[in-house]
Amino acid sequence: MPRSVARGRALVLSALGAIVGISLVVIGVYVDHHGTGRLPEQVIRFALTVALAVFVYRGRRWARWLAVVLIGGVGLVLLAASRSTPVLVMGAVYVLSAGSLVTPWASAFLASQLEARGPSTG
Repeated sequence: MPRSVARGRALVLSALGAIVGISLVVIGVYVDHHGTGRLPEQVIRFALTVALAVFVYRGRRWARWLAVVLIGGVGLVLLAASRSTPVLVMGAVYVLSAGSLVTPWASAFLASQLEARGPSTG
């Protein structure tokens, strides 16, 4: 595996891991503060987050850009609107994760993933 692809793989896995990890933490905090009344919605949101992460990892272009727009946008809103340190940290992690998905290394890795699966799966 070329060095740029390996670096891109590490970046993509770190970004997706952070996004999925934050999602789990948010569910835990929500349940702790508000109970399990809205747990089904939280589980659905988590499942959609994991599905998006899987599609990004597989090199799907639409998933990558959807993740960049959604996660980056949410991160920017959190950074702009929050006065809470944990929420500011979450916003910063989201923005950094979205940014890492558009680096040349991530592009090289995701292109290799797409190439390995064939050109018709983009």
